[in-house]
Amino acid sequence: MISKFSSFSKRLATKNNTVNLLLNSGPLREHIADLSLNDNFPLIASSANLSQKGTKYKVVDIEDRVRKCADIIINYGPCEFYKEGKTIDHDGLSLSSTQIDFRDMSIVRKGVCFKEIYNIFKDEFDINLALRL
Repeated sequence: MISKFSSFSKRLATKNNTVNLLLNSGPLREHIADLSLNDNFPLIASSANLSQKGTKYKVVDIEDRVRKCADIIINYGPCEFYKEGKTIDHDGLSLSSTQIDFRDMSIVRKGVCFKEIYNIFKDEFDINLALRL
């Protein structure tokens, strides 16, 4: 599917010839991903926030500048982790997703459910994720 990207989109969607994927993100995104796969039509998306301005968990919190760029906005409501209070760290800052570099099994970014993810890798697969310094 990546071969269908324009060169501009490919530059934005890849880094060092790798792709960043969001996994296990809920029924709506899974359905959209299934439609994309069935039609062999790649979809790429950015986070709904300006860089370094924090993760947005509600549509009303998305900056106007970002909302104006969207072709469509689907207000699916807050995710379960937001409802459970797991999206805020011990300093009160909004967490983003946990990122793992699978080339060397290192933690790129600690985020939502980091402890659970770390423990699954350790307990289920005997993999100790390394923290990048």
